[in-house]
Amino acid sequence: MEKVHPAFFLTGLLMLVVPFLFIRIWRARRPLVVRFFIWGIIAWGLVFFLGEVFNQMFKGDILGFLSGRISASHTLVSEVFYIALVFTLIECGLLLLVLLRGGYQAANWNQAVSLGLGYGFIEMMVFGLLWLGAVTAVFLRADKLPGEVVNQLLTMPWQNFAAPVVERCFTFLAHIYSVVLISYAIRTVRWRHLLWAITYKLAFYSLIAYGWVKYGYRSLMVDVKVTWNIELAVIAFGGLGLAGLLYLGYSYLEIDKVARQKDEEEKSKREGEKEQREKKGQSDGGTPDGGGSAVIADGGTS
Repeated sequence: MEKVHPAFFLTGLLMLVVPFLFIRIWRARRPLVVRFFIWGIIAWGLVFFLGEVFNQMFKGDILGFLSGRISASHTLVSEVFYIALVFTLIECGLLLLVLLRGGYQAANWNQAVSLGLGYGFIEMMVFGLLWLGAVTAVFLRADKLPGEVVNQLLTMPWQNFAAPVVERCFTFLAHIYSVVLISYAIRTVRWRHLLWAITYKLAFYSLIAYGWVKYGYRSLMVDVKVTWNIELAVIAFGGLGLAGLLYLGYSYLEIDKVARQKDEEEKSKREGEKEQREKKGQSDGGTPDGGGSAVIADGGTS
């Protein structure tokens, strides 16, 4: 029986290794704030869970309602827009809630990026584990698995083995960028950055949803041209996210610098006030009429 190409094992392994490389690269320059990193992992899990629950409960009714009011040629557009809108609003709304209700309105650059790293890290790890598990199962026990699953992996050309890794890497950057945008909007109270985060993610998820709805997973991974056309678009979004992070990083660090200077000034002011109080207390505890000195003098001459 035909076996799955060994290159696809490398796909899964790379998706498990690359997230740690992202963290290693970041930690080489800046500290990873573990608390925010964990919050990013939790946020991704909640977004995925809530998105699936919403789809199970309302997707059929909403798409059914839309299909009865639009032409068949627009059905694809409505389904793509629905998927993108649901996950964008759940993701951005939940991250906004985490930052606001968690008391992290003043999150600094390191904290914001750590939150984004956690969000992207867990997604890539989950996808990597699922991919490696599927490839291993097909390699070892293809005869015991559903034919559709086996055919999907067996008919993929080996040239596509890097496509999922490329997609996850640039999706990782897109996640970090949108998280930092939301944090920056809260920190600076410039809500146009929140609007841009929503717009950016809506466009990005629309691209991903279009690939899945238009071609289906099997066709998307079997056709080399279609696969890499989609991946090039993902690379463009991820590249935009990286450029945005570099720009935001400069602005964010300037804000952090001003905040640190303000904190140091307030600390210095508090220390000065404390010193003044201590001096005043020592002065009040002495003998203004000089009686203490007279006793010492008398004692020395008696």
